[in-house]
Amino acid sequence: MATVEEAIDVHVPVSAAYDRWAHFESFPLFMEGIVEVRKLDETFLHWVAEVGGRRREWDTEIILQVPDRVIEWRSIDGSEPSGEVRTRACGCTSSTSREVQTRHSQRRPDSTTVR
Repeated sequence: MATVEEAIDVHVPVSAAYDRWAHFESFPLFMEGIVEVRKLDETFLHWVAEVGGRRREWDTEIILQVPDRVIEWRSIDGSEPSGEVRTRACGCTSSTSREVQTRHSQRRPDSTTVR
């Protein structure tokens, strides 16, 4: 599987950046291709996406969650996207500047690896 990594600086408190990512149900608002993320319980999520004109659904498990620091999830069967988000102070002089790092692993609908 390919891994896509990104890091951005945002000018919000670290708790606000973390909360944005911890609410998976809001992912369709800012993640291209994600149609729906539904929380099944405190650990499991159901995802719906449209990729390359094809609709895909899968379940994930939250495997690590440390408030204001990291949230990590993986697909139950290992064939669909997994990811993690880490938030931390970026060392800037502003007390509200934070860095958000994201990492996602995914496959194309034809099962070939993408990057």
